[in-house]
Amino acid sequence: MSRVISLTILLSLLSSPFVLSDTDSDEDLIWDIHDNCPDIANAEQQDYDSDGEGDACDSDIDNDGLTNEEENNVGSDSYNSNDFAMDSDNDGFGNLLEVIVGSDPLSSESQPVIPGSYDVDLTQNPNDLPIGLQSGQLSETPNGIQLSLLRSATDEYEHLTGKLALATNFSEETLVNILAELDSPEGTSASTSIFINETEYGDFIQSDSGEFVVAARISAGPKIVTLNYSASTFGDDTAPILVLKKVLTGQDTDDDYLLIPLDSCPLDRSGLTDSDGDGLQDECDYDEADSDSDGVPDGGDNCPTVYNPLQEALVEDYDFFGDACNPDDDFDGVPDAIEDQLDYRDSKGGDLQQHENGFLIHNIDMDTDGDGANDVYEINTGTDPFTANNFGTISLADYIPLGDIEYTYRARVSLSPPQYNEDVIETVSEDSPGVYKNTSYGLFGEGSHYYRIGKDGIYLKSLYRQYFVEGDLNFGVEEIDLLHLPFDIQEGGTVAPSGDSKCTHEHCLNHFVYMIDKGEMNFKGESREYVTLVSSAFNRSIYYIYLKDIGLYGTHYMNLVDYKINSRVDVEAVAAAIPAEEQVEAVEPEVSSGGGGSGGAVNIFWLLLASLSLLSRRRFSA
Repeated sequence: MSRVISLTILLSLLSSPFVLSDTDSDEDLIWDIHDNCPDIANAEQQDYDSDGEGDACDSDIDNDGLTNEEENNVGSDSYNSNDFAMDSDNDGFGNLLEVIVGSDPLSSESQPVIPGSYDVDLTQNPNDLPIGLQSGQLSETPNGIQLSLLRSATDEYEHLTGKLALATNFSEETLVNILAELDSPEGTSASTSIFINETEYGDFIQSDSGEFVVAARISAGPKIVTLNYSASTFGDDTAPILVLKKVLTGQDTDDDYLLIPLDSCPLDRSGLTDSDGDGLQDECDYDEADSDSDGVPDGGDNCPTVYNPLQEALVEDYDFFGDACNPDDDFDGVPDAIEDQLDYRDSKGGDLQQHENGFLIHNIDMDTDGDGANDVYEINTGTDPFTANNFGTISLADYIPLGDIEYTYRARVSLSPPQYNEDVIETVSEDSPGVYKNTSYGLFGEGSHYYRIGKDGIYLKSLYRQYFVEGDLNFGVEEIDLLHLPFDIQEGGTVAPSGDSKCTHEHCLNHFVYMIDKGEMNFKGESREYVTLVSSAFNRSIYYIYLKDIGLYGTHYMNLVDYKINSRVDVEAVAAAIPAEEQVEAVEPEVSSGGGGSGGAVNIFWLLLASLSLLSRRRFSA
């Protein structure tokens, strides 16, 4: 035996005081207890990545996420921890990125498919996140993806690291949030640091519950983002275990590096602390009620019962009613649920004309097939607006009872007045002989309406309204006395002026009423027939729903919750007793290029001067 071998044996014996009870499975003269590859002879004990696993048995010698075999295949160096970004097939995607997402790093025709964003709950769908292990030990648990650090020895002091590689391919600089938690054994003295590299900015947001968010802005393009986890242990302390729970990407709204839904205060800079555990971070946890816990108090929330922290509203003029709870985002009279099924309609207003001042121009009165029912009515009721149909007639007067009536309305949003969820009582009562006053319209942006019974229906005698003259707000009664709700109207038809308005000032409104929907709805446990009307005498950005024999139900943002009819006038009997009078010929609406009527004064929201383009439309059938 040579002196070199004898010296090696001597040093090995001296390194273990318990050599008599130890074994050397691979006969490399290193006892198993100290051998970093106990089953493979490696007397040199080389460990390039210092992970406690010798190079002879380490499947990834340089801990770059690519196995030694994979590196040999793609021509990279298993002893170079920085060559994982090498692009062997020159397709613009690095080798490790392609291996993680499952494409072939040696074929430019095998293009990796990388999501442009992430919203992954790792407690439920851990396989939805394309990640690769670069060092440490990875496992799936019910609490999320667990990254453990492997100890290499029982030295007094040891610095351990773990790395995960995440594949990204963002179209623009994107904020990444990783929600995580450290499982630190009780009584340990380990210290921990966590960060993301390949970043332009970064942050670490700690909560008082033990969870935290690692946040960083990642630049655009295909890349590997590495999550680095390190711990320093002392003595026999067990290193903390990192548990990843959720990964989100997106754009920050308040520069606090938190994304919704981790950020319950998306309009205010905040941390993760929620002192009272109510789901709202302290910075936006106000004394006021917040029914949907979106960080916006009910009093200023455009959807108080629907989580919408950014308060999105397509039509800014009506920001009191947000898209999250608005069934008709573009206020064109057709519910979003219907428009989304038609290729020639757009629930976001793409099918409407755009005024030079930015607002949308809505066309309620188009009648493409010339059958007397406007297109909106036909779409809402399931008939074909491009094929003439036969429609029956109804009495609109059945939908506004007159007499002594009380209505209780409840707001779905906060107006001034009323407040969200506040009940307001309005009335119908006789104002003067034969004239009835309905105060309900004041809740919906209009003044009280005054009605009289005529031979052919209910007339709108006058309404109290506001208007601007040379920038000054004016209030006054507009004398109309025109047919408002006839006894006989075709479904989907129009009520045109039937006489001369008595209004004298220049801001008087021409009077047209359009029926845009008809059907049945449940009210107080009973099925009730309803019609939906829009009128130049009302605010034409709001559609009014009426229940047969009950009256004005309301709109999307305020509705009837109760009513009491103390007494009711028999409108048809009163009309029958009126002496025959000379009938004034109704003024027909001006015919537009779309085939329907176009009437009413120009309104800042409802300009009816341009016809709706229906090019490349698909025919719709019920």
